[in-house]
Amino acid sequence: MGMIGHVHVTLPIHKRANKNTWPEWNPYLMTSPLKTLASAFALSASIATQSMADVKVVEPIQPEDCNQLVAKGEASWYGEEMAIGRDKNGRRLYYPTANGDKFNPNLLTAAFPDQNYLGRYFLVKGLGEEVIVYVNDIGPSRENPNTKHRVIDLARGAKEVLGMDGKAQVKVYACNS
Repeated sequence: MGMIGHVHVTLPIHKRANKNTWPEWNPYLMTSPLKTLASAFALSASIATQSMADVKVVEPIQPEDCNQLVAKGEASWYGEEMAIGRDKNGRRLYYPTANGDKFNPNLLTAAFPDQNYLGRYFLVKGLGEEVIVYVNDIGPSRENPNTKHRVIDLARGAKEVLGMDGKAQVKVYACNS
C-alpha cells in the first residue's frame, strides 16, 4: 500500500525470491492482471499530479487481517459528482473528504456512515470479488431516504475492482491496522 498525501492506496507490493522469478500476484489486492494494469495506470495518473515527497510505502494489509464484520447490505459508488471544477490545466478538482484528503475517484477509498471508522481499512466482499479500501469519508447519509439503506459508498476505483455496474450487495469487514 502506498500513501499519497494522506490518501492510502492498496498496491500489489511483492518481494522477489531472486531476480529470475516473477512475483506472485495477490488476488486480494487486485483481482486480475488486467485490473492490476488498469489500477496501475490510474495510480500513476494520480501520482503524476502529486509531489513524490508525499508518497510513502507501508506494509500491505492482508484479507486475513480483516475479520470483524461491520456491515452487510447494499453498496453504491461515487466519482465525478464530487468534482467542483477544473484547474488551469483542465484536470478536475474535487471536494475534500471528511479527513481532509483531496478526493480522487480512481483510488481504492470509501465513505462509511460511522465516523469512528474514519482512517481505517475495510475488506469489501462482493459477488466473487473483493477489495481492501481506505475509509477517508463519511457517508452515505442516514437522513436521506434515498441513501439511508446503503452500507458503504465506494470510490470509482474500488467499484471497478469489484466489477460493480451500479449498486451491489456486499459484506464489509474492518481490518486490524
